[in-house]
Amino acid sequence: MKRILLTLLSVAALFCACQRDNYFNELGEPTPPPEAKLRDDGQLIQGPVAFDGQFPGKAIELYNALVHRASAVIGTNLWYDSDMVFIGEGVLSEEGDSDEDIRAENAYHKGVILAFVFPDYAKIDAWCGKKGIVFPGVPAEGEDRILLCAFSNRGWLYELDDPRYRLESGTAADYSAWLNPFVEWVNMHIASAAAPYRIGSGDELVFERNLACQKYDHTWFLALSDTVKVLSQMTCHFTSWPVTSAERDWFLCQARLSVNNLPMSRGVGVSESGAYRSKYCAYEMRQAGFVFDMGAGSQAEDGFQAGPLPQTTPAGETFSADFDWTLPEGGMFTEGPVTAHRSGALTAAVPPVHRGASTASFPDLGTENLSAVGVVRYRFTVPSSLLGYMHRTEIFPSEAQICRTGRDDLQATWVWRCPQLDIERIVQVSASTVYASMGFRSDAVGAGQWKDHTDAEGRPQRQFRLLSPGRVLTGQLQLVNDFGDGASCHSIQLWAEGRDPKTDAPDYDDFWTVVPSGETFVRNLETGRYYLQFYKEFGDMREAFIDIDAAQPIVLLASEL
Repeated sequence: MKRILLTLLSVAALFCACQRDNYFNELGEPTPPPEAKLRDDGQLIQGPVAFDGQFPGKAIELYNALVHRASAVIGTNLWYDSDMVFIGEGVLSEEGDSDEDIRAENAYHKGVILAFVFPDYAKIDAWCGKKGIVFPGVPAEGEDRILLCAFSNRGWLYELDDPRYRLESGTAADYSAWLNPFVEWVNMHIASAAAPYRIGSGDELVFERNLACQKYDHTWFLALSDTVKVLSQMTCHFTSWPVTSAERDWFLCQARLSVNNLPMSRGVGVSESGAYRSKYCAYEMRQAGFVFDMGAGSQAEDGFQAGPLPQTTPAGETFSADFDWTLPEGGMFTEGPVTAHRSGALTAAVPPVHRGASTASFPDLGTENLSAVGVVRYRFTVPSSLLGYMHRTEIFPSEAQICRTGRDDLQATWVWRCPQLDIERIVQVSASTVYASMGFRSDAVGAGQWKDHTDAEGRPQRQFRLLSPGRVLTGQLQLVNDFGDGASCHSIQLWAEGRDPKTDAPDYDDFWTVVPSGETFVRNLETGRYYLQFYKEFGDMREAFIDIDAAQPIVLLASEL
């Protein structure tokens, strides 16, 4: 009897072993899919750039990548001819009175983007304070871990995290590909200088070119590791149009989350580790979201004039993506006090404007609006039924496009309403993603089993300054170059009444601006009386006294001065 029992146990063990071998062999040999790159790095900066300062050690590779992405590099002494200047070590001084400091300040006021590699936010903020410049960034507690930041006098700020602390030892830094979101931001800044600003996709609300909006863009890195290690990026975009009246401020806001999932979802592969062999579908996005918190509750009276939209919506349903709101009577769109100079406090009265709401749908994405007073919070979810399924050892990846390539339409709009107080408004922003990887695992001592791994990527909070509306009444100067001989106008400067052009610095200095024949120089000025001076190309100096008021633009013909 004992012999029969041993025989039966041996047969059962052999049968189970065959089953285990079948599972193990059915998975196939380890064949990891090829690594998916970040986006193509062929796009170049569409404008001349300059470099100044030292880029030693860890910055030299980033410097080389920036040069690679530049369409034109000009000399360090040609800052004013560039659209952007990259500043390395040893340029800005603590006193802020060196020749380089003055050049950086003048370039900033001219509209040149100042970009810093491995920036020291405390030092930049202190330098801007000495120059009367409002730096939109906020120094973080501890190490900033910022690879690159760039800002301009239009209230635009871009930040790129440093991903090196997420890389394995010996992994090469692909700086050129990592710069893709930054290059897109720079090109948008350059292109928008010659185009009107629009809110949303509609045409109802259009700003003239000199009525700028604040923009804050931050790029985080996604680093996940389970069976396969992957590195990617996501960028949170924020835009604010400040509006003011006698008692209230409003901020017309849009936020958008762009997640690059291309390196994440990499199809089906087989990996082997010791006695285990796994068939997996590498990372698919399950959730993504962002949070904008005004003052982190320090301003309890802040609320929403409209929105946030969209509301909570299941996947596939149509929803409203834009606010429907009428600008109050007497409201003014403004550029905000990005500098302490008069040129940074531009306002322009506009009539009441209606923003029509539009509709859209995410066929493979659900929307959860979790906002509260003063806090905009959204979570976008891929329904679990779209995350794929497993049958025995076969894995069928999801067909949801959001999982494979990412989307640029994870967005929301709202209007913050605030009391008109001259206080510093700080906004905290964070973004996050959650990924799932599916796998079927078999080993030499057990049966095959299903594995559902979830990896949440939380983002540390960042902060930026929400630029308030300007509160100075302004008018507009239009200087028309109508010279019949084709000569240009240049070296345009203005002094307010009571100031001496021989001894005092101009209140408005466009010394480096050249206005070709047939074009018009347009500038918003604080209301009052001014002395205008400019030069005709290869000719004499022209001058005039002008009175700027808010009622209508002042149009001057250059040939008549």
